Amino acid sequence: MQATKNFVFSIFKVLLVIALLGSIINFLFVERDFTSLIRKVRLDYSLKGWICLVLAILMVIPNWLIEAYKWKIGMDSYAVISLKDSFVSVMSGITLGLMTPARVGEYAGRMIKVSKERYGQTIVATFLSSLSQLLVTLMIGGLSFALVFRQFDFEGLSYELIMYLATTVFAILLLSFLNLSKVISLVTKIEWVASKMEGLVGIEFRWQVQLEMMMLAALRFLVYSFQYILILRFCGVDALWWLLFCHISMIFFLQSLLPLPPVASFFARTGVALIILSNLEINEVVNVLSSMVIWVINLSIPALVGLYFILIRKTESV
Repeated sequence: MQATKNFVFSIFKVLLVIALLGSIINFLFVERDFTSLIRKVRLDYSLKGWICLVLAILMVIPNWLIEAYKWKIGMDSYAVISLKDSFVSVMSGITLGLMTPARVGEYAGRMIKVSKERYGQTIVATFLSSLSQLLVTLMIGGLSFALVFRQFDFEGLSYELIMYLATTVFAILLLSFLNLSKVISLVTKIEWVASKMEGLVGIEFRWQVQLEMMMLAALRFLVYSFQYILILRFCGVDALWWLLFCHISMIFFLQSLLPLPPVASFFARTGVALIILSNLEINEVVNVLSSMVIWVINLSIPALVGLYFILIRKTESV
């Protein structure tokens, strides 16, 4: 029964990726004149433009260092781990995550510098790190939606109501995350939920650790959002910084709602970007190009670094 469900879910994801890819191709080549769009792309080859591109590439370092430190904080609750080992584990997790469906390999990759008796804690720390990043994405993305609605004054939509609902939902999410032990204890009273979350029952979660992880997740969100803005600047986009930030946050918000593997998430982000950034009248080719550059910088390059660490590890074990 479980195997059938997994098969159906895998088929659904494949079909979703095909649909996303098809919609991008249709949008660029059928609904639009792709050749004309290419001609309208004006990359900024000035000194300012090159500075933006170089900064965007260099920001991959603080992006993943923050993630490594965030995961280290989660691990330190169970066993002290150095920032260096944490960084190696995170990079290895990216590599194996890219190679496996639903990024399940990320959990295995993060065990590369952890003793066998700490594998369970590694899974918990990775879960908390991913959950904190997801919550931050939903919060900032949701508030960005509200701000954009206010800026463009969409007819029939109340800004105050949207902001009130968003604030209420995010306050509940934040309080739930900071009181995870109580939430798990409460929801596991439901038999079906208990069977799915039995591995988390009895684990002590400290709200101070989770709060620190949330703050680091917010800092990391600012880093990779700023990366995206810098890439768009290099591509000749001159929209207001705060408007770009809000729209990029909306892209990450919608992308986070799609449970797709990393490679498929590229198509998802591109498809979402084509819709969201069209609100700012940004060239569709620029949307695709910027998504591709961000994917290469933040996933492909770190995955190669992680592959190096994995190969070194295997060599040491021989």
